Formats: sequence, C-alpha cells, structure tokens
Amino acid sequence: MGSVETIFGAGAFLRRPLTEVSGVRKMPWLERRLLLRGSPLKGEELHLGPPQVWLARSWVLRLGSVKGTVHKVGLVADTAGPEDAGDLLATAITTLQTHLGPGQRLNDDMFVVDGDDGNAIVQRSNVLGDRRIMVALTSDIVRQFQRS
Repeated sequence: MGSVETIFGAGAFLRRPLTEVSGVRKMPWLERRLLLRGSPLKGEELHLGPPQVWLARSWVLRLGSVKGTVHKVGLVADTAGPEDAGDLLATAITTLQTHLGPGQRLNDDMFVVDGDDGNAIVQRSNVLGDRRIMVALTSDIVRQFQRS
C-alpha cells in the first residue's frame, strides 16, 4: 500500500494546519450545513480551498478539519456528460490504485482504496443534472479526534 498524502498536491494538505493552505475561505452556509449533517466528529469544520489541477482537470477543493488540522481533502470535477464522467472515473481509479494498491468497487459509481495512512474514495454523481466525479482522501489522523 501507499500513502494518501502522496497523491497529487492536495494529498499533502492532510495532517497539516489549515493555516498552511493558501486561499482557504469559508464554505457557503447551506453547503456546509448539508455536508456536516450527521458528522461523527466533534468540532468538524469545512472550507473551500484554491482550485487544484489533477488528471489534466480543474477540481474544486474542499477541506475538512478539526481544531485546525486537515483530516479530509475533497475534490470535485464537473464533466461534459456520461461518457466523460465514465472516462474520468476510470482514470481516477487507475491512478489511485497505482499509488495505493488494489481497491474495492462498491457499485458502478463508487470505488474505495485503502492506503497506509488513510483511504481514498472515488464517486460518480449526478447533481442537478450535472455529472461530477468526487474524490475524498481521508487521513487516519481522524481516529484521534473526538466523536460527536
């Protein structure tokens, strides 16, 4: 297995202070509220970060933190349609497996890969008719945080 912290530039944000990520801003209230609903972590906060380039695409960066330490990096890329979404999903899965090792397909739209220091989840979604690919990298540091 490999390290989730070594997967492209954004993986390096894991376990780091949120203050070390330039361009961080508050996520809109409604989006923050929807994404944190049912959060198992006490004091979890969500932020938007600077756009990231990975797999020749621009990705929206979302960061999850507790007490100022980043534990989750989320990336979201819009696609041009079903075929483009399928291609990007396959490329993301292959890239993660190359870095982390074999993973597990949970269904046609979701794939999970465990690393030495956390995990990665790739998911295809349809949001208001827009096809998106979402990647979440989670550090095992999350085990140190207090549960809600």
